[in-house]
Amino acid sequence: MTHAQPSPWSRRGIQRRLITWLIGPLLLVLVVSLSSDYHIAHSRADEAFDLAIADAAQDIATHLEFDGRAMYLDLSPQAQEVLRSDKYDAVYFSVRDPRGRLIAGNPDLPRPPGSDDDATFYDARYLGRPIRGIVYRDSGSGAKAEIIVAETINKRDLDSQETMLAMVAPNLVLIAVTLLIIYFGIRISLRPLDDLRREIEHRSPNDLVPLPTGNVPEEVLPVATALNRLFGLLRESSENQRRFLTDAAHQLRTPLTGLQAHVDLLGMGELSPSHRDTLKQLDAAAGRITHLVNQLLLLARSDHTVNLGNARRPVDLGEVAESMASAFLDRAIAKDIDLGFETSPATILGVAWLLREALSNLIDNALRYTQAGGRVTVRSGAAAGLAWLEVEDNGPGIPPEEREQVFERFYRPADSPQDGCGLGLAIVREIAQVHDGQVEIRDPEGGVGTLLRLRFKALAKPE
Repeated sequence: MTHAQPSPWSRRGIQRRLITWLIGPLLLVLVVSLSSDYHIAHSRADEAFDLAIADAAQDIATHLEFDGRAMYLDLSPQAQEVLRSDKYDAVYFSVRDPRGRLIAGNPDLPRPPGSDDDATFYDARYLGRPIRGIVYRDSGSGAKAEIIVAETINKRDLDSQETMLAMVAPNLVLIAVTLLIIYFGIRISLRPLDDLRREIEHRSPNDLVPLPTGNVPEEVLPVATALNRLFGLLRESSENQRRFLTDAAHQLRTPLTGLQAHVDLLGMGELSPSHRDTLKQLDAAAGRITHLVNQLLLLARSDHTVNLGNARRPVDLGEVAESMASAFLDRAIAKDIDLGFETSPATILGVAWLLREALSNLIDNALRYTQAGGRVTVRSGAAAGLAWLEVEDNGPGIPPEEREQVFERFYRPADSPQDGCGLGLAIVREIAQVHDGQVEIRDPEGGVGTLLRLRFKALAKPE
């Protein structure tokens, strides 16, 4: 069954989706609002300008005279110049008698076609420029005269630009402020989701403690509840496995102890050389099985899912390093290995017996793999808020391609000694995780051998 590839939109976060969905309608509202406001303001400005040219036409009408034979305009050239004067626009006019003869003004000023109303506004072009005019028919002088007053539309265009600018700037500021409010509102509202995400991200794979749901929004609460239910099932399964492992290890220790005792008793008696060799092999096998059982028991007790929070106390890693190095001195001497320690005080919050077991496994591994005449050094220290335990040897080393695999349970390199069980470093990693620490493999300064380091958060010293 093939699954469709997710689209880029589906990969976007909720915050980006909400903002994207809101920007479009907000911009549409801005355009509609600006268009509506502009048309309202523009129509009112046009009414004001139209009223001005209508007043001019009426002023001209008041100066029309009729002497019984002919109509004339009683307006001096200076007065006509005042009528034509305008700061922004060119003003034109024409006056015609009832027969259509020009009395005064511009003879070729265009007229609106087919209109006999007393006052008609119209748009046209004159001398290559757009104009706005009015046709005013006056009969107050005894004969119905036609008066046309028109002007260019510079004032109107300027007013439109100023109106648009006055509207756009505040609306853009309003939209920007609205988007900022929405942005921060969404971020604040989604903060519980970020907290939940960080809670999940910062967890190790073995941390199955239920997620806190006190601040989880109701829309996401079913997801958090389902995750907690899953964590509970995994925790129960892990606990059952751990309990089985512990019980099995405990059950095996008693017969193994008896087997070891019988082997020791047989060794005290008279045996042929062939039987003596068989008994040695049996003794070695019993020792390996006992070691495996002890490691399995320790692995079950150090599992990261076990809650050891209440058992943590301040532990000096320097004391742990000295005690464990001293415990392995006899074994190191028997194998002709120089075992030493270089310790500095380094305090962490932890479980002392687990830390001793972790270091015990590291020293045990180093002594197993280091050749006779070799060197093993145990160190502890603290700097920059971190504390560490490390074991360095000048043995054959661990190839870089195997440095991750060696921490897997029951993994053993091809050249491993026969008495190992492949659980030592797995236990070390479990113990490091219990203490929120890390274990890493490095090359020693000399480039020969292996350096394994456990790193933890150092406990601050009281001032």
